[in-house]
Formats: sequence, structure tokens, C-alpha cells
Amino acid sequence: MSLALSELQIDLMCLMVLTVSYLTLRQSKDLISRNLLLCVLWLTVTVLCDLLRIVSTSQAFEHVYPFSLGLLFGAIGLTCAYWMRFTASQLSFHRKPPRWRNLAVTAPAIAFALFCITSYWHGLLMADGPALFLSRGPLFWILAVCCFGYLMTALMCVFYEYLISDSLENRRSSLILSVFTLGAISGGIMQYLTNMQWVISCSTVCVVFYIVTMHEDLVSRDVLSGLNNRSRFSRYLNERYEQLCRGGDAWLLFVDIDRFKEINDRYGHLAGDRAISMVGEMLHLLAGDSGAFAARYGGDEFVMVMPHADPGFIERCDEILNSHAELSSFEKNLPFTVSLSVGAVRISQGQGGAQALVKSADSSMYRDKLRHHRKDAERTSGKAAGEAGAETSQDREG
Repeated sequence: MSLALSELQIDLMCLMVLTVSYLTLRQSKDLISRNLLLCVLWLTVTVLCDLLRIVSTSQAFEHVYPFSLGLLFGAIGLTCAYWMRFTASQLSFHRKPPRWRNLAVTAPAIAFALFCITSYWHGLLMADGPALFLSRGPLFWILAVCCFGYLMTALMCVFYEYLISDSLENRRSSLILSVFTLGAISGGIMQYLTNMQWVISCSTVCVVFYIVTMHEDLVSRDVLSGLNNRSRFSRYLNERYEQLCRGGDAWLLFVDIDRFKEINDRYGHLAGDRAISMVGEMLHLLAGDSGAFAARYGGDEFVMVMPHADPGFIERCDEILNSHAELSSFEKNLPFTVSLSVGAVRISQGQGGAQALVKSADSSMYRDKLRHHRKDAERTSGKAAGEAGAETSQDREG
């Protein structure tokens, strides 16, 4: 009786926490929250099935116990399947899987859930015996294969993402995703060894941890560009400044959109927002390829911290970034071509700290911007001189 009371208290606490999590995720409109919401709902169903199992242990409902146990096992299997789908949706190599693949992933869990629910009649999952002393049936091993199979597959996908990704952001996301999977696996092992309800409690704690971490990331994310915001950049640079100085080949890039005010004045502020979004997407891809940290510093200014910069890239960073910007402007069907001014500064000792480093990179960027303005002025004056010469020759012919 005391064991059942303890499990009841744990389930009620988990139900309260999951209800708050559901209300929090429901208010969010980002894609991650909507995907995670389904996992929270299935975990809530699992808690409700476990509550039914606990209640049915009383003599008045003992005939319901085998059926409620089958519901619980089926709900656990579906929860593991949907967590694997959510995990896969967050990985860079598995962003938009086809529908048939999602169906192929979910189909075994649905078949397993039906098998668990009907075990009340066929007895393959739980052998015959007194209602409250059911023994394992001949096919009970399917429960472990289904649940641990989904969780281990999700864990291997996360580790694969960690190994192949050069982006610090993707690696950090992979480690965060692994927390829930490891927590659920650990809970299943402890429940098997101690016969206590560890799976639901461990899974609930890990879901709450992921939600808190996810919302912290959203707070540190710039909505328009999709990059880290200035606050996150300042924390990153201050925390890793000494380490970057010791690296020897670390660089800070300061990037600014040329003539951004003219874009806003001529094409409207929505066009300016599209330009910022395009540059943010471009820098995000470059950061992922090179393992750099990219952020929007403010307005039309961006920064990139490159811990292991390629010397060839640094020498030609202005040319490379502008060629990418020109190509992205064409692909995004922008009515203008975005050009960028870039300042690069090596991160080394004796610069006076992180703020002095940012100021030095900003000055380097403005020197590049003045060089761009001089080129534009020379091009404009040359064009004007050419047009004037053509008009003079026409006048003479006339």
C-alpha cells in the first residue's frame, strides 16, 4: 500500500509539471515547441495510464488491472517513438524527412501499442495468474526491444550529429537532446532493478530541463536573422576570450551591410528586413561549415568568431562573403544586390580585453566600408564622365 501511495504521489506531481509544460509550449509559436508539444502530450497520456494502473490495484477494480497495464506499456512505446521523431526533426541532417519515413518510424510503435492493449485477451505479454501477481509472458521481451530500440536509435542519431557537425551550436544542441534519451534509458534500467516508477519521473524531469534550455536559447536568439543576439555574443566572447587568445589562429569578423539606409529608403523597411534575414541565413551556413560562432550585433551589423580560421579565408573574407551575398540576393529574388563590408582582427593577448577587440574589428570594418565607398564614387564619376563624353561627341556630330 505504501509503495502504491508513493507511486501515486509521484504520478500526480509529474502530471502537474507536464500540465504546466503543456500550457507553456502551447503559448509558443516556434516549430520546436510545436514538435515537443506532441511528446509532452504522449508523456501525459503515459502518466494517466499509470494512474489507472495504480487505482486498479484495489480489489474493487482488480479485473481492470491487466488491461490498464497493457495501456501503460503501449503509451510508453508511443512516447519513445514520438520522442525519436522529435529528436530527428532537430538534427541538421534530418530536417524535413518524407512522410513515408515518419510513417515507417511510427508504425512499429502503433503495432506494439495494439499488441499491449490486446494482451488482456491473448496473454502473450503477461501470463495468466492472479490479477495483481501477473508474470511475464513469452513475448514480454518485445516491450524492451520497442522502447529501448527507439531510444537507442535517437541517441545514436544525436551522437552522429555531434561527430559530423563543426558548428558549436549544433554540438551543444546535440548534447542537450541526449539528456532526455539518457534520462529515459537510465530510468528504465533503475525501474527494472528496483521495481519503482523511475521511467515517468526521469522522463518528466528531462523534458522540463529541455524546455527550460530551449526557452533560454530562444531568448538568446535574434528573431529576424535567426542568429545569436548581442547579449549571447558578449557572454560567449567574455567566457572564451582567454581560450581563444591561446588558440593562436582565432579571428573576429565584423560584418556590415553597405548602404543599408538607402535600401530602407528606396525599397521600404520590409526589404531591409529581408536583407538582414538573408545575411543571417548566409552567415549561419558559413558558421556551420567552419565551426564559427555567428551573431547579429545590432541593426545591420553582424559578428563571427572563428576559433580555427583558414588563413586563405581571412585574406579573402571580403571577396568570399560578398560573392555569397551576391548569389544569395539572386536566389532570394531581392530587388537589389546586398554588398558587405568586412573587418577581421586576430584574437590574441595584449588587446585590452574583449571590448577592445570588438572596437578594433569595428574600426577595421569601417576602413573596408570607406574603401567600398571610394570604389563606388570612382565608378559613378567614371560613368558620369563617360556619359558626358558621349553627349559632347553627339553635339559635335550634330
